Amino acid sequence: MPSTLATLLLTILPLLAASNPLPSRPTGRDPQPRIVNDSTAVGCLASSWSPPKWTVSDFVYRGSWTYSTPSHQNAWGSVDFNLATEALAPSVSKCSATSSRLTDFFYGDQTYRCDLPTGAMAGGGTGGEATFEFNRAANWLRVNQTWTCHDAEDGWPVTFSAFGFINLTLDCTQDFYQNPNWTSGSGQPYSDRKVECKSANIVHTPDEMTAIA
Repeated sequence: MPSTLATLLLTILPLLAASNPLPSRPTGRDPQPRIVNDSTAVGCLASSWSPPKWTVSDFVYRGSWTYSTPSHQNAWGSVDFNLATEALAPSVSKCSATSSRLTDFFYGDQTYRCDLPTGAMAGGGTGGEATFEFNRAANWLRVNQTWTCHDAEDGWPVTFSAFGFINLTLDCTQDFYQNPNWTSGSGQPYSDRKVECKSANIVHTPDEMTAIA
């Protein structure tokens, strides 16, 4: 049954931790604050109550604009990154999306689904379904992820949902080519522009979490 107390605690934990770090939820094994918080060391439940951090790695945005004539273009964009949560270590989710919506392709108003985590999950966790939105103009990600811990001492599963708003600092390169010999009907492209943007790996604590036990 849903635990109102658990839901409230998880919702305010990130705010409290910013000024007064909290220890993990007591498990009967070690009530002291933990330095290592991934599930390989402390289990899914203890990691989730801390709360766990996300790592966003290998983030790449690509955009391509090809003009077959000065007035006709084909354009597309893509975004790819890996998402890992300490609660389901060492598994990793692959997140990808493509779009042909001009001109920035991604506006933060469409939700994309990540692949389920791959690799073994240590510490009693399952699930890990994640979705994301990406805004290219403002360079941010919104991430939602849900997982279930099965390592509680009373045997009851606890399902966690996490939400986070992640600002990105992107390093971009651009290639542009305009065909000086282009003529109408030649079948050759008039111009081609490609942009690639990358981000350093980001570690982020969810802005909000809920738990249902």
